[in-house]
Amino acid sequence: MNLQEVFEENLKFLTRSTLDPDIIKKQFVQTENYFMQTVGYVDLPSGQIAVGDPFEYLYQKDLCPLMILRVRPGIYPVQLSFSKSSVAGIRICTARIKFNQMEDAVYYEIAGEYFEGSDAYVTGFPASSGMMAFISAEGATDYRRFALNWYRANPDTSLKDGYFVDVLEESVEKFPQYKKMKGDFAEWTVPYNAHKMFITTTGFGRGFYNAFWGFDANGEICELTVPMIDTELIDHAEADYMRVWDGAELCLATRRIAEEGCNVGYMYREEPDTSFPDSGWRFLEGNEDSEYLDDPDNSTMISIHEIASNNPLVIPLLHSPCGTAFFKNIYGEFAEDMADMDW
Repeated sequence: MNLQEVFEENLKFLTRSTLDPDIIKKQFVQTENYFMQTVGYVDLPSGQIAVGDPFEYLYQKDLCPLMILRVRPGIYPVQLSFSKSSVAGIRICTARIKFNQMEDAVYYEIAGEYFEGSDAYVTGFPASSGMMAFISAEGATDYRRFALNWYRANPDTSLKDGYFVDVLEESVEKFPQYKKMKGDFAEWTVPYNAHKMFITTTGFGRGFYNAFWGFDANGEICELTVPMIDTELIDHAEADYMRVWDGAELCLATRRIAEEGCNVGYMYREEPDTSFPDSGWRFLEGNEDSEYLDDPDNSTMISIHEIASNNPLVIPLLHSPCGTAFFKNIYGEFAEDMADMDW
């Protein structure tokens, strides 16, 4: 399962109206592949919350629904769960406001929302900018005022690119361990009444997301959760990835293979170059002449997984030892070449 397949399958996960507590619990436990962090806070003066895209909808009153249920007024931590894998890199999987840090959710209910002045009942929200935010109902009103004033002064620039790009980049200073996540999340204080808004990217970017109330064993609300990625998909993709190849990531291929889309017709493995993560594998179309091969510009480093993705017939041979070579015979199958070949 490659990243595109994970993305497509994850769309099905986002349309579910139910949420498995075990999936979320797994994400918020520190393991080799998952970690979590309290990354900010939101203040809820009346206990009412707005969730949505901060750059497309939250600042527009008619497009900013409020949660029907309320929680006890207070200031609450926002937590993010992260996954790290060879297939998807570091991804934010779930965002949640935690109302009771001592209790885990044992079941979830999809969160209903309404628009002020309307009886319309909705669930979920679009994240057209690839980002979402938690904010109080009062904060949303103040944020709307800020955004409209900003657009009056900056009519030709988007709020995200013209203002919040600096806010998001500054957040890295608070979390230097997440430098690879630069610009992905931030706590921001709304001007005027100093309400806190928390902003984060959404797992795979643009899409439609649902919020869920998490209830503890006593039937009390303990969190508001927005799941973004089905981590079982990440786990399966990572297992597939490691089955293909679990060694040094790079190999050398001719540009006919790496750039022109030709299939591998010859492959051999030599002692790896220790100056970089070299697998030792070398891949050719098989019709390159000596003049072509003698020109170093005709070869390039590439991920061995990319080679394998486009040439699945090489996969069973990748764990062959150094000194072995294989050619594609007239039947389109790889056979071992017992003769010596120079690159």
